[in-house]
Amino acid sequence: MYRYFLLFFIFIFSLSFSQNRYKKGPSAQDSDIYGKISGLLKDKDTKLPLSYANITLFQIVDDNQKNINGTISNEKGYFVFDELEMGAYIVEFTYNGYLSKSIDINITGKKLNKNLKNIFLELDTYILNDIQLSTEAPIYENKIEKIVYNVENDISQSANDGIDVLRNAPLVSVDIDDKISLRGSENVKFLLNGKTSSFLHKGNISDVLQTIPAEQIKSIEIITSPGAKYDADGDAGIINIITNQKSIEGFNASVNTNTGTRVNRSSFNLNAGKNRFGISASGGARYGWPRDGNLHNENTVFDSAGLVLNRQIKDGVFVGNWIGYRGSVDIYYDINQYNSITSNIHVGGHDKFNDAKETVSYIESIWMNPEPIEYLLSDTSSNKDTEYEYTLNYIKTFPDKEGQELMVSFQYGGHIHDDDLSIEQIGYDDIAINNMMDGSGYELTGQIDYVHPLGDDDKIEIGIKRINRYTTNDYSTDIDNIVMLNWLPMDSLSNVFHYDQVVSAAYFSSTFSFLNDFGVLMGARLEHTNISGAYDNYYDPFENTYTNIVPNLTVSKKINMFQTLKLSYTNRIERPDIHRINTNIEITDLNNISKGNPNLKPSQSHQIELGYTSFKPGLMTSFFLYYKEKYDVVEAFTYLIDDNIFETNYLNTGDNHSYGFNFFGSSTIKKILTLRGSLDIYTYDMSTSINNVELSRNSLNYKYSVSANLELGQGYKFETRTFFRSPRQTIQGERPSFSMMSFGLKKDFSNKRGSIGIGMIEPFYKYKSFATNISGEMSDGTTFENIRDYEILFRSVNISFKYQFGKLDFDPIKKKASLENNDVMEEDGDGH
Repeated sequence: MYRYFLLFFIFIFSLSFSQNRYKKGPSAQDSDIYGKISGLLKDKDTKLPLSYANITLFQIVDDNQKNINGTISNEKGYFVFDELEMGAYIVEFTYNGYLSKSIDINITGKKLNKNLKNIFLELDTYILNDIQLSTEAPIYENKIEKIVYNVENDISQSANDGIDVLRNAPLVSVDIDDKISLRGSENVKFLLNGKTSSFLHKGNISDVLQTIPAEQIKSIEIITSPGAKYDADGDAGIINIITNQKSIEGFNASVNTNTGTRVNRSSFNLNAGKNRFGISASGGARYGWPRDGNLHNENTVFDSAGLVLNRQIKDGVFVGNWIGYRGSVDIYYDINQYNSITSNIHVGGHDKFNDAKETVSYIESIWMNPEPIEYLLSDTSSNKDTEYEYTLNYIKTFPDKEGQELMVSFQYGGHIHDDDLSIEQIGYDDIAINNMMDGSGYELTGQIDYVHPLGDDDKIEIGIKRINRYTTNDYSTDIDNIVMLNWLPMDSLSNVFHYDQVVSAAYFSSTFSFLNDFGVLMGARLEHTNISGAYDNYYDPFENTYTNIVPNLTVSKKINMFQTLKLSYTNRIERPDIHRINTNIEITDLNNISKGNPNLKPSQSHQIELGYTSFKPGLMTSFFLYYKEKYDVVEAFTYLIDDNIFETNYLNTGDNHSYGFNFFGSSTIKKILTLRGSLDIYTYDMSTSINNVELSRNSLNYKYSVSANLELGQGYKFETRTFFRSPRQTIQGERPSFSMMSFGLKKDFSNKRGSIGIGMIEPFYKYKSFATNISGEMSDGTTFENIRDYEILFRSVNISFKYQFGKLDFDPIKKKASLENNDVMEEDGDGH
């Protein structure tokens, strides 16, 4: 197998060099009639591109200047004016904090195309004084394969951490349990600064994001049609979190703190640099005050005629809290102008604690013995998780061709976790259960990527990658009255589970621009997967091997300087993670258990998407229509295994066919009021047969959000935001809907070094209720219904403070090589 990868890599590598003399030329019509002016706008000192600069084109007519066109530079600083008549022109460049510049150009029959190459702008030292102004990109950007939400340009006071930021991002939903979904699916892959993190693929993503302060997040990239350079796993798409990475000449530091009635957060950043060497460090902690709530669970079993066989009702209270922490050190070193090394060390973790007390009423047979049996139930759980990671990247650029890069990356990550659950039943058949699971593992990744430019906007990308994952889980369950749980398989209560996963990949991706403002992104990725598991006792080992070729294609059309249309096709796969495979029985309470399924197959999806974006000064709108087919959907599935005992497992439940529509937009009125809104609508449509029972479910699901930001003057800013998400679906029922409203007021200090603010979440509701409804049918006609409703403290008030000190002399940090292990399935909701 590896010989095929090597041959594939050599072939596409050779292909890229065989085309390095490629150069676009105008058509016959362009050569005969029209001219073109293009170029790259850059900072004179740093030689870095200036994105979103204003560029105006004047035509000289009878010694008068006539404004005939205008545009902005793209993210690479590139601009173009085409279909120009022969004559004299002036191109004027303006950019915030820089001196304006004009260039005279003549378009003649002998010289129709004018490539200005690099145009350098100088900083306006009079305006800047001793502070360098930052580049302001729009809040939203729509690129050929992704949507960019520029967090640093959003004054959102309600965003305190990474979870809050994602609640504001287009197409993204976050529920009450902080589970993140994209277009209704939780099969989302997360990257941090364009590369994977071993922190972000094992089901604890929300815990990690809650320890990242919102101030450290520069932008969120939402990739709904990933290209071949991304791992093939993740049918919903990819969310790339870009943090504020800046190198510095001198020293700079900042502190941030947020204190509230529900959560407290603190963080710091330190940066130091000199010439070609720099180092930065950051750290933070999040502490949640004990949070109380109320529980109501109701499990009812019916016979084939619809009569109630038994019913259990639980009512109680719970309290929980947790603390999270993180720290990282980034080091960069420029060996010379064309070779650099970056390195990162990251440590983090969290501790969780929950305690619940419930009163249980159980009726064994409504029609024969209606007298309830009542008793008390208590459970206490704790979860401790520690993660560490080391990354080393080497980046080589080439003097003869701008944009040509070779990137070699290595990453080692590890984790240690400790989960404990204690359950005690008092008053009826007293019993005590202790469930413990200790685990550890590592992830080793190596990757090589090469980018070869072809002309101004075209390029070929190739690469190879290998990921080795290994995890060991040692679990055991102690029961002091084993007779009461004779329905449990005793040989599955204690064991040691060893899990290995190896993924090898190679890819080819190309980006081309054509006449009439058409652009194409296309490629293919080859992935070979080997999964194996073994137990110390009882169970036989298992192994699964499969190979996938995953193509992608995106075609974009620039209608004019403000409007773009794009059509894309993507094919993705989903690999089950260890949580869904591990057969360890987790006893949630005395009536509910859950375990994994080692026989799960990977699911596959095909998606076609049509998008339209209009980007005008003060107004930005985007519309998307898509159709997705997903096969062998993996969902949680609940069985009745005894009188009132339920087991939740994971199954390939069937195929889902979904249609969807997305809209988001932003409008700025008189530079003081910004209004934003989004709407996501999609269908869930599944029919299947499980254990000889026919099941089907159809639903229309939606999410909307609205926000307003108001500049009050003298550094004061006010914001309000609200959103709602309808219940999410599975083949057996629905999960809770979720909504939230917030208000915030912030005051920026006059020296631009910090701010202070106050915010409130849910001022009109102290508690909020969330209901889950699951129903099922067994092959003998017996049916059941599970209703879970819990009410939780939600209203909160917080005060925030941040301050920056030191020398304000920043440059963007060196580009880092990308390690993108976005290839393991996480929890899913809608089979979507």
